[in-house]
Amino acid sequence: EKVSADGVPCEWLRAETSNPNHVVLYLHGGGYVSCSLLTHRQMMSRMSTTSKVAVLGVDYRLAPLHPFPCAVEDALKVYEWLLEQGYLAENIVFAGDSAGGGMVFG
Repeated sequence: EKVSADGVPCEWLRAETSNPNHVVLYLHGGGYVSCSLLTHRQMMSRMSTTSKVAVLGVDYRLAPLHPFPCAVEDALKVYEWLLEQGYLAENIVFAGDSAGGGMVFG
């Protein structure tokens, strides 16, 4: 399910048995210049099925058109949006690979 999180394009991937109170905020890899939710959709879907938690993938802006700190700003916007939707901070897990993993560790 595609959604706009305060203007940032995102996509929900939810297994049927997902806990509605928890979420994984997922930041895809690609060196900040490539990849997208499309390239990582299958992995996010498996993550939701295995963890029984909904995954919200973030389609953050890519360089060089959108240089640092655009991707980080998008990730922060999505986190704040999740809080506004009623998710508790302690129920939001950050995950990512490659560049996305770098943003997770900040």
